[in-house]
Amino acid sequence: AKCTPESYIPLAQEIQKISNFSLYVAIPKLFVDMPFFVETYIDKMKQQLAAQQIKTDILYIAGHSLGGQNLAGYVSKSPQGISGLILLGSYLPLEIENPQETYPVPVLTLAGELDGLTKITRIALAYDQMLRNSSLGIQKIPVVVLKGVSHNQFAGGEAPSFVRENDLRPEIDEQTAHQQMAEVINSFMGVNSLQQSDNSLKTLSKFIKGDTQELLELSLIHISEPTRLLSISYAVFCLKKKK
Repeated sequence: AKCTPESYIPLAQEIQKISNFSLYVAIPKLFVDMPFFVETYIDKMKQQLAAQQIKTDILYIAGHSLGGQNLAGYVSKSPQGISGLILLGSYLPLEIENPQETYPVPVLTLAGELDGLTKITRIALAYDQMLRNSSLGIQKIPVVVLKGVSHNQFAGGEAPSFVRENDLRPEIDEQTAHQQMAEVINSFMGVNSLQQSDNSLKTLSKFIKGDTQELLELSLIHISEPTRLLSISYAVFCLKKKK
C-alpha cells in the first residue's frame, strides 16, 4: 500500500536480467497507490499485453504486502489463466490449511528476515505448512526467507511513511536483496512452468535449506496466530544460536 509503480521497477528489471526466457513485466498504476479492485487492473494489463501481441500463456502475478493478500483472495476465486502466485512480504490466509491440495495454483511466499510489518513468526506458519506437505511442498508452496532483508526492500527507494515508521533496518543493500529475490522468483517460475525443474529445484532447495531453515525453525516456538488484531497477550522469544 502507498508504494508507487516506479518503486518496483528495479526488482522487475533484475528478474528480467537473469531470466533465461523472454520475460515481460506489467506494473499497474493503482488508484491512490492502494491495491484494491485488483481484478480490474489484471484484466487491463492482459488487454494491454495482447494489444502488443505479447502472449500470456504463462502468467505469474505478484503482490507485495497488502497487495499480496488481496491477490491471494482474487486468485483463489479466479485462477483461470494464472500459472502461479508470488507473495512478497505477504502470505496466504490462515483458513487455507493445506494450500498444496486446496489452493488452485502454486504459491511462492518470499519474505525478509527483518520485515517489520510482515512478521517472521507469521511466515513460520507458512513454512510449517510446506513441511507438513509431501516432497512437492518445496515445488508447489515454497517458503523462502532472505536474511537481512526488510519489508521496503521488495519495492525500493523511499518508503511510505507507515512503512518507514514500522519497518526494521536492513542489513544488506537493495541491489543484493533484489538479486536474491530475482534468483528465487525465477527458480519458482522455472520449476513450475518453464521446464527447468532440476536446476530450479536445486536453487529453491538451496535457499530453503539454508537461511530459511535456520531462521524459521527457531520461529516455530511462537503461539498460534500471534499477529491477529485482537486483545491477546503473548510473548515471543527471539533466539540466536551461539557460534
